[in-house]
Amino acid sequence: MFRGRIDTAAMLKSLLVLLAGFTSVGVLAQEAPKDTYPYPIKDPFTATVITTPEPLRYPLPAIDDVPAKLRVVEVLDRKPPDNFWYMGGLNYTFISAGRRAAPLIFVIAGTGAGHDGSSTLTLARAFHQAGMHVITMSSPTYSNFIVSASSNGVPGLPDDDSVDLYRAMQAAYEREKKRIKVSEFYVTGYSLGGMHAAFVGYQDSKQSYFNFKKILMINPPVNLFNSVQILDWLVTEVFPTREDFKLFYQNLMSEITDVYTKNPRLKFNDEFLYALAATYPPGQLEMKGLIGLAFRFSATNMIFSSDMVTRWGYLVPPDAEINRRTRIGIFQRTGNNKSSFTQYFRDYLLPYYSERNPGVTEEQLLFRASLQSIEDYVSDARHIAVIGNLDDIILAPGEVQYLQNLFGAERSTFFPRGGHLGNMPERIFLTNVVEYFQGPVQ
Repeated sequence: MFRGRIDTAAMLKSLLVLLAGFTSVGVLAQEAPKDTYPYPIKDPFTATVITTPEPLRYPLPAIDDVPAKLRVVEVLDRKPPDNFWYMGGLNYTFISAGRRAAPLIFVIAGTGAGHDGSSTLTLARAFHQAGMHVITMSSPTYSNFIVSASSNGVPGLPDDDSVDLYRAMQAAYEREKKRIKVSEFYVTGYSLGGMHAAFVGYQDSKQSYFNFKKILMINPPVNLFNSVQILDWLVTEVFPTREDFKLFYQNLMSEITDVYTKNPRLKFNDEFLYALAATYPPGQLEMKGLIGLAFRFSATNMIFSSDMVTRWGYLVPPDAEINRRTRIGIFQRTGNNKSSFTQYFRDYLLPYYSERNPGVTEEQLLFRASLQSIEDYVSDARHIAVIGNLDDIILAPGEVQYLQNLFGAERSTFFPRGGHLGNMPERIFLTNVVEYFQGPVQ
């Protein structure tokens, strides 16, 4: 796969954006039988990229048929940096179930993903179809959230990020509460958003603003640092040198151009990915490269946005004059060389926190970036459940077993394959998600 040459950067970025958010009974079922689950993609990296073939997808209304509204709410009294002048508030999506009383569910996006990303809206459409009010929230690692709702502008520790999320969720609900009748509150999230959902639940257990009745973690990490090391390793494995990356990029662009030229009516979405894979059958190495690059682009955007808010000087010199006319490409290129999540943690997040909290150690921050830090709460909270895949590529050895032991059989479902969110749109997987929220409160 991936032979040829072209330099259409925008098309590569659009393809990677599709990957950035990498998504039947009252309680979740036990592990699905391996010999009956119909999801056909056995390689977890390919599943993560290609996701779910259309015939196997959960039936959802067209996005144009859903009364989704873009909303903006002021969360912090902070002027955005001049180059982010258009971010005057936090964006979120609101979908009303109508005038009758219904549950309100918050959906938290995954790493680098916004409130209106494809995976986020897949879940929103499913919950709206099931009769719920929906508010979708961007990830704390998303630029608009960093600028408009992050209290310190440095995302990465889920305990602090969940405080910001919880505040933002309250602000969004306060804006909408006169328009809807809410019977009870739920929260869910996918990938990093799944971890955030548990931490938001922990915040709610102390503040009791929402009193969430149900919380669901979808394909969450267990230890954030373990997961980002896995993703960083994918880039190192596939692109050990700059020349390897250059060749990969040129070949990919050639194939994208070829498929688009032959099929100009294709939309640049999952449909395009299927056509690309059918024309140039991918190998596992190419899939690893795409996944690693997707997360590397997310990291670059996150770090640049954070550095503009804090003016800490990691990418942009603190005394640099930045305004809406400034060409920021040079700083983003610098970011591409300093944007592994591992580097961000060790060279930016750790020093930033150490400067403000003398004596804090790397081990303490690593612990805070894991489910172990709220393990007692999660194990005792019967209204929290998890759903995922046994072959999830962001989980380190032993972490699936950790989640199964933490939640037990009644509160966990793990499908035999699907990679990281590859089968989230699949009919059986998404049925489990929706029916968890439709079942009785534990």
